[in-house]
Amino acid sequence: MVTQPDESKADFTQGTLFAEQEQTITTIENCQAVAAPTVQTIQGKKEWRCTFTAPPDLWHQDRHELVSARTREDETVKMANRTRLQAGDFATLKGIVTQEQELIQGGKATKLTYLNLTEVRPGLRASNTKVNGRIEKKAGRQKA
Repeated sequence: MVTQPDESKADFTQGTLFAEQEQTITTIENCQAVAAPTVQTIQGKKEWRCTFTAPPDLWHQDRHELVSARTREDETVKMANRTRLQAGDFATLKGIVTQEQELIQGGKATKLTYLNLTEVRPGLRASNTKVNGRIEKKAGRQKA
């Protein structure tokens, strides 16, 4: 007697579409603020946003990344505001990556990362000076 598998029963398993995924905290170091952060009120809640570039460094020589950081948590918004970041300032960002995209422009690939910020630690400050109401970069010291 030969037995054949019953083809009337499909071998499917139910996926977990809305199951909680493990959220890991990611640290991105040596990020430079493109512009000063903004705080906006959206649906009655304050939201802190800032865009950073993460240029190549000694440990990540092939890195060229844009990081869009944001938070709506009250304590994190206050903490991020206390850093008083300005355009050109460096910082270390910690948070949960929500989305990553690859942007290709002119044959150059740039990674775009969206980060829900949990911590921001300021690093080197841009050397700016105010002249006649405008912010200008300080000229480097030249040897005679």
